[in-house]
Amino acid sequence: MSTENEYTPEAPTARQAVAFDVTPFKADGGFRMGDAMQMIGALGIVGILLGIITHYVSKLFYFILLFPLGIGVLVGLWGNWCITRFKIRSPLIGGVSGLVAGCLAMTAMHYWDYREFESNFTDNPQLAAVREMVQQAAQADPVLKENSPEFREFANQFDPEILQALLVDSFPSYVDMAAKRGVEINSNRGGGKGSNLGYTGTYIYWGVEMLIVAGIAFAMMSSTAGQPFCVDCNLWKTPEVYGPIKDPAHVTEMIQAGRIEPVESGDLSVAPGAFVTLSVCGECLPEEIAPDPRVVGPGAEPISFEIFVERGALNGKGELTKSMLSRTTYPITALPVIREALQAIHSVSPS
Repeated sequence: MSTENEYTPEAPTARQAVAFDVTPFKADGGFRMGDAMQMIGALGIVGILLGIITHYVSKLFYFILLFPLGIGVLVGLWGNWCITRFKIRSPLIGGVSGLVAGCLAMTAMHYWDYREFESNFTDNPQLAAVREMVQQAAQADPVLKENSPEFREFANQFDPEILQALLVDSFPSYVDMAAKRGVEINSNRGGGKGSNLGYTGTYIYWGVEMLIVAGIAFAMMSSTAGQPFCVDCNLWKTPEVYGPIKDPAHVTEMIQAGRIEPVESGDLSVAPGAFVTLSVCGECLPEEIAPDPRVVGPGAEPISFEIFVERGALNGKGELTKSMLSRTTYPITALPVIREALQAIHSVSPS
């Protein structure tokens, strides 16, 4: 899309500091049920596949917390593609879908651990017969089970860990057995031994892992679903990013007030700067922008575009970090004005 538009002489300019009627941006929240179901299905399949892959990779190595971070990012990236492809504009639907897919990925990893555990009995009929005998003894008194003196006497024949394994009769009981054994955190310092998180600590750790995966996927997908969308053209709007700009606080106040003024370039090596993103639908943008916002004909809805302002700064590693400051919807008549105000600012690729 061209960054310059011709408009009538009567149209306001940035140097006139004209105020526009603006509103806070809000995603339209639209989606089609069929598209949403396809997205959920695609996410579910990828979530299960990631869980299975993690199960096999963890047999070789497993980095605590880093693996959940990676799974969450992968689910989020796939989810973002699905949201863009199926045009889901509801942050709630997108976010919850990502959350569910993240939880499904971690559940699938543990379930494949359980399947591998069960294969020990499937491949060994004698061991399976022993397990059946142990479980029958435990079921003789469903209430007391392991606390029954008769069962304890019977169970003394077995090593405690082996007995725990022989009592597993379902996926939930396998998870509980794994929690009793606890997650081992290995130490790489001085050849020291690792520490065991214990029963309660293991459940807490698994919960944290799931929250990390689900939280990252939720945040990424809800953010993508909340991007500007042109309902009339059924297209995502095209972003134009400008920055850095001096004084993020002033730029934010100016944009939120609907007041457009010329701005100056900033230097991130000296102080944080503002990045301004204009989101415009190129399909419904008129070739000539008149001062009247109803430029598409009598009775038609006004064409609008969005302005997002982010605060950009360099971290200790010299990497650019951004945080959202404001999201505002403007009438299309403000587009040439804001472009004029930003004409001295370097335009950068969307990020």
